[in-house]
Amino acid sequence: MCEFKVYMKAAEGEREVAQEIVQVDVRDGETTLRDILGSSKSVKNAIVSRIDVGRERLELVAVPMLAEIQAFLSEYERCLVEQRYDSDLELRWEDVKAKGDEMVRTLWARYKGVKAQ
Repeated sequence: MCEFKVYMKAAEGEREVAQEIVQVDVRDGETTLRDILGSSKSVKNAIVSRIDVGRERLELVAVPMLAEIQAFLSEYERCLVEQRYDSDLELRWEDVKAKGDEMVRTLWARYKGVKAQ
């Protein structure tokens, strides 16, 4: 049986967050890692970016707007299943755009608008 070491990649670098992981679930902006004994650890705003079975390595990447994206997608799916439009879908989309705007402004402020080479 494959058990993974799990690493989180973020702007600050990479760090190990769990070991002996056999199951990963992503829901509502939270990634839940379960180990071979059934214990779980949750990581907010992260998605799986790479799985290397040979090295038994699973990499997560930080996604600050994941919760907003998932809320939008859940609302969209609900509208499709119910075959009706709901204005909550627009609210969820506005949340996604607002979080994206916040991320862009923060990045600009941090680097003072300096463009990458």
